[in-house]
Amino acid sequence: MAMKILRLPDVLQRCGLSRSSLYALMAENQFPKSVKISMRSVGWVESDLDDWVQARIKDSERVRSHKISANGHQNSFDQKHLSSRNI
Repeated sequence: MAMKILRLPDVLQRCGLSRSSLYALMAENQFPKSVKISMRSVGWVESDLDDWVQARIKDSERVRSHKISANGHQNSFDQKHLSSRNI
């Protein structure tokens, strides 16, 4: 599989973060580091971003599952929100 490097606008669109949030997460080692692609430009490895997004989805599902099991049921907001997403 060929590796692809994405530039900042594509990264922001894919992960749903603002530029400042992305760089803050990078500084905290909670987001994939950029790679230098020329003297004045950087990009991110697509597979690293895909892995990061998948991990966020799994974390969200784990929290949602824990919340449901702790309460024994979903609250009405969660039920409406989840049903509107066809989950």
